[in-house]
Amino acid sequence: MQGVPVNVATPLGGTLWRIEPNLGKDQAFSDLKDLFPGTALSRNRDMAWERLLAKPSADRRIAVDLTLAQVNEGFELTLKDETGVKASVKLPGAHEPARDGKQADAQMKDALAKLGD
Repeated sequence: MQGVPVNVATPLGGTLWRIEPNLGKDQAFSDLKDLFPGTALSRNRDMAWERLLAKPSADRRIAVDLTLAQVNEGFELTLKDETGVKASVKLPGAHEPARDGKQADAQMKDALAKLGD
């Protein structure tokens, strides 16, 4: 599933419409791999909602605890939010010490920092 802004939507009768996508400067029609004649489309763009979400007041933060545990077949990463919702994924891999522990720590901190504040 993908979305694209539409410049013109012309009714052809019944549930058929001809659409003219509003492609960005760096986007070609061939980039819309799932869009071809006969594809079922849904209109779901609400500009008022988009503007509301663009405001700084729409910034939402959820506290999340991450736990990385060593398990028999590799590692397990568990995330738990402030309401108790939890998700886990098992990552197969060998239990080997890092060749450069300081570098491994720095890389892990950099990767985790991408999750946000």
